[in-house]
Amino acid sequence: MSFALIVALLVVGFLFVFFEFFVPGGILGVTGAFLMAIGIVLCFRTQGPEVGWIVLILALVVSVVVIVAGFKLMPHSPLGKVLILKEGQSKATGYTAQGDDADSLLNQEGVAVSDLRPSGVATINGTRMDVMTDGDYIETGTRIQVVEVASNRIMVRRV
Repeated sequence: MSFALIVALLVVGFLFVFFEFFVPGGILGVTGAFLMAIGIVLCFRTQGPEVGWIVLILALVVSVVVIVAGFKLMPHSPLGKVLILKEGQSKATGYTAQGDDADSLLNQEGVAVSDLRPSGVATINGTRMDVMTDGDYIETGTRIQVVEVASNRIMVRRV
């Protein structure tokens, strides 16, 4: 087995891993890793452990370089420009995770529109909202009260 075949397996493997960033799906990356593994095993068997260890360490270093290069180049590729969000979603432009009036829901009462097991839908102040209990099962039509508002989570309990 010639050393040129081992180098060819490694180079093709590196290229497959690199192109995985631009054609996602996993097949190129897995195939590239498999080709690199075959090249390293063949190197150990045909060239001896000294050369095998050198090739393994070089393959690891080059793999890190290829992966970093893929992450650096991906955002500038046509596919990266489609997949990566360019604009931020700030409160100033109208994006909020939760309305400013969410804290006003604290201690408000409503009715469970669906079974809460432990999450479901309730109507509070005439508005349908996703709510959550702290583990209790609450049946449809039961009166509930908001006990906590944190992030996007509205915690309720039975009244």
